[in-house]
Parts: sequence; structure tokens; C-alpha cells
Amino acid sequence: NSIPFDITGDPELADSIAERVTENGVRCSTNNNKHLPIHYPTVNMLEYLQGDEQWLSMSICATANKEQFMRVGKGLREAIEQSDKRVVILGSGGLSHKFWPLDELEQHEASDPIHVVTTEAREADEKRIEWLKNGDHKSVFDGMDDYYKFAPEGKFGHYLIMAEAIGGIDCKAKGQQFGDYENATGTGQVHLWFDRPVDGWT
Repeated sequence: NSIPFDITGDPELADSIAERVTENGVRCSTNNNKHLPIHYPTVNMLEYLQGDEQWLSMSICATANKEQFMRVGKGLREAIEQSDKRVVILGSGGLSHKFWPLDELEQHEASDPIHVVTTEAREADEKRIEWLKNGDHKSVFDGMDDYYKFAPEGKFGHYLIMAEAIGGIDCKAKGQQFGDYENATGTGQVHLWFDRPVDGWT
């Protein structure tokens, strides 16, 4: 059995994205099976953001590398540019993503970032938040090898795809932070929004 969600999709744009991503060297396919589940990164957003828009839910490959995520973002950008759509990209995922062991978890459930699993992970998160708030996407891209030491969620694919779709290392959009940087059972979490600068993304 499956739980139905009242979400209007966009098969035409989905097919175009899959084609462009595949052309950029990463195998990508669409699925219109109504029983295929969607997960909390999409469901959590819907209650607050859904109007009469069309939605696409795009998964992250846990074994992809930075360059492959960037090629996915490039294909996403190309598909959007070739469409007549006005598109908002929501990259849903965390920052550093290591959890406290079960027998220590109860002592670290508060949202204060002092409970992020290590001081080094917290500092790595905070450095990237500062870069993004300053529009310094290049430093985030260039620093990914160092950041991988702290296991960013989904290898930070949600950010890398989104950022590449809006200009990649040349993107100058500054992140606007909503809410505090917080701990979630050891992981780092924050909400950042990137408006398109008046003179363009790059």
C-alpha cells in the first residue's frame, strides 16, 4: 500500500531534466509510478510551501562524487533554461551529519550547536555558513575534500546540485539565514535562502 499525496507533478520538465543530466554524463531516469514513496525532505516542505505549483522530487545518489553532482546541476540548469518554467530549487539536506551513539544521545538532544558531534564539525559547518552568507560559493566547492571529513549529509549533493544550477563556483548569490544554526542529534542544520541578484547569478 502507499499513501497518496495531492502533489501536481511536471512530467515534461522531469523528462527534460533526465535527458540533460544523462547527456552531461550521469545516468538519470524519471519515474511516474504512483506507489513510489516520497520522503520527508519533500513532505516536510509541502505543508508550508505548496500552492498551485507543480512539484518534482529529485533524489540524491549516496555514492556519487562532487563532479557528478555538479554535472547533475548543470543538466538541471540546462533543462530549466530550455523550458518556459519559472523554477525554484530547494536543496533539502543537512550539514555535517554524524550522530551521537545511542547511549550518549539523550545528553545531546538539545538544539544548541554545542551538541554537534564534534567541535571540529561545528566549526566546519559555521565556516561554510559564513561563506554562503557572503556569496562565496567558490570556497565551498573548493573546500569539499576537507568538508567530507565531517560527513555532510548526502555528500552535500543537495547543495552542489542546487548551486551548480545557479552558477556553480561563479555564483555570487548571498545566503539569507532563517533561524539559528542548530544541532539535531549530533548533526548540523541551518536554513539558507538564495535570492537571484538583480544583475544575475554570476
